[in-house]
Formats: sequence, C-alpha cells, structure tokens
Amino acid sequence: MLLNPDLVNYLEKCVRLSETQIALQNQNARMPEGHMQIRPEAMQFLCFLLRLLKPKRILEVGTYTGFSTLSFALHTDDSCFITAVDRNSEWTRTAARYWQMAGVDRRIHLILGDASDVLPTLLSVVPEGFDFIFIDADKRGYADYLTYCLAILAPGGFIAIDNVLWRGDVAEPDTTNVNAQVLRTFNETVLNRNDLMASIVPLGDGLLLVQNRLKQS
Repeated sequence: MLLNPDLVNYLEKCVRLSETQIALQNQNARMPEGHMQIRPEAMQFLCFLLRLLKPKRILEVGTYTGFSTLSFALHTDDSCFITAVDRNSEWTRTAARYWQMAGVDRRIHLILGDASDVLPTLLSVVPEGFDFIFIDADKRGYADYLTYCLAILAPGGFIAIDNVLWRGDVAEPDTTNVNAQVLRTFNETVLNRNDLMASIVPLGDGLLLVQNRLKQS
C-alpha cells in the first residue's frame, strides 16, 4: 500500500463489489498468500477502463484464486471471453468454484501451465490477438511476459501490469529486495521505449499501463 491507511480505507469504501467478489476477497484474506490478490481499488479502475474498451478477448497472466478474472467477467458482456493462465492447480480450483457461483465460468478458459511455456503458443490459437492483457505473475518474468504479450496484443488494446511499485521499494535506491530491483529496471525500460505508450498509476501496489504505438486500430 502506497497511501496512508485512512486513504486506503476510504478508497476501499468507494469500491462496489458483488456478493461473490466479497466472498472470494474474504477467503483470500484468510490465506497466507492473500496479498497476491489485486487491490480492489486498482481492480475497479481496470474494470472502468474495460467498460470503455469493450473487449472481446481478455488474457490474464497469473490468476491466483481468480478475483481479477471474476471482476473482469462481471464488468464485460457475454461476447467477451477470458483466457486465464496459471500454474497452480489448487488456487485455480478455488477460482473455478467462484466463477461458477457468479455464473461467468462459461466465458473463462483456464490454461494450467507456466506462462513462459503457454504465452508463445497463444498467437496461433488466437490469431486476432487479445484486446486487454493483465499481467500479475512472477515479477522476475515480467520482461519476458511483456515481450510475448505485445506480440499477441490486438490493435487498440492495452496491457496492465500489477505490483510495479512493490510497496514503494522501487523508489529506494539502496533496496536489497530483488523484486524491487527487477521491477525498477523493468519500469525504466518500458517507460523509455519509443514504440510504447506507458504510464504508472499509483493505485494499489502500482499499475503500469502499456499500449503499442505501432499497433493502433
């Protein structure tokens, strides 16, 4: 969290969640890895953007227990299909249960496997590309994941990448946290690429939004 606790609590109160989202968020809060869930205020911001984009194809790299997947499905219409990639079968079984509870499971295709193995195969499976891609997986793999995802991003689409501020540690020049070091280098590289439009949004743990200047609709 980058904001003071009072502001974080205020932002959380501004988020509207369905009963299924609340139930899943409460379950995640009881899990040791619960911090892996995207912050609800960051999720709401992305869902607002999705309502503007009206995507037909969404790709999620890193699913955990499916809170973001569920949220994306609830904020898109029945013509939008979501491909979710994760390697953990236990977490994704929980995800599948909540997707079914919300009645959106038929629009979600889960692929179990390492993102580095799955992503190179997706262009042949979805030649039209994906209108929106959300990356929230192994931080040390972000550079490779972004390369793969830019190749399968549809014209006019955008990529959102979570946790790019790593609790503010990216701003600490002497940090010994490896993830913070990796993310700082990653952010600087992406923000300095002339072929990309990119911006960091300081919501949750930091969202990096990316569009390819060369693939506009």
